[in-house]
Formats: sequence, C-alpha cells, structure tokens
Amino acid sequence: MSESLLSRLVADGAITREDAELVASRLARTGGAVDSVLLELHLVPATHLPEILARVSGLPAAPEAAFAAPDPRARRVFPAKVAERHAIAPFALDGRGLSVVTTYPPDASLLDGLGFLLSLHLRPHVAPEWRVRTLVQQLYGHR
Repeated sequence: MSESLLSRLVADGAITREDAELVASRLARTGGAVDSVLLELHLVPATHLPEILARVSGLPAAPEAAFAAPDPRARRVFPAKVAERHAIAPFALDGRGLSVVTTYPPDASLLDGLGFLLSLHLRPHVAPEWRVRTLVQQLYGHR
C-alpha cells in the first residue's frame, strides 16, 4: 500500500520520483510507516498529511476532537492490547457505533473483524502514525 501512497504523491506533483525512491529505499532498510518517513525527510508538510492520507485511503481524516477530547466511554469498550498492537485508537462512542482512528494503510478486514468481535459498528478514520500512537498512549498509558 505504501507504493500507492508514494505513486499518488508523485502523480499529484507533491514529491518527485526521486523522493519516492528515497522513501522506498529507507523503508526497505529500516522499516516503519511511509507517512512517518515522509515527515522525517521533510517531503510533505505535517499539516497536509491527514488530507493526503484521507484522499488515498478513502477514509475520512480523523477530526481534531479525536485527539483533543476523546470520549472516555470509547476507551472502555475497546481493548488496550488491540489498540496498542494494531495502532487503532477509539475516540467516540454513539450507541453501537464506535469511531476509531487508524494508521495508513488501513486494514479493512481487521476493522471488520474487530467490529464483529466487539459487536460494534466501527467507523474508521485515518491519521498519521505518530498521532495514532500518541493517542493510544494517552488513552491507555504504558502497559
């Protein structure tokens, strides 16, 4: 999936083909998330990254309220180990609907399976990896 993000950025003129090759090379060497590497190399402004991830993934960008004021009830219905392992953070609970924020690329089958297991309708949003991991830490703390 990272290739599709890099290809999209090249096609949109946001980065050069050489920049995309640099990102791909770094990912092959060190691993990590493509969005984090884009930020570390200062290839994409942090303020534009949520919009880019939303456009490429087809999911809405996480609203700022997800990070500023997550619903504490959402944390209670979503297991900490799942949040930490899969970088998925719950932020709003409305009846049987649970809004979550996930990293790029989103794993639709994982989200569907989690919704089934939890008997909740998950409404996924996407955000940069560092923001999702920070929110998971904020919600659940160190384990």
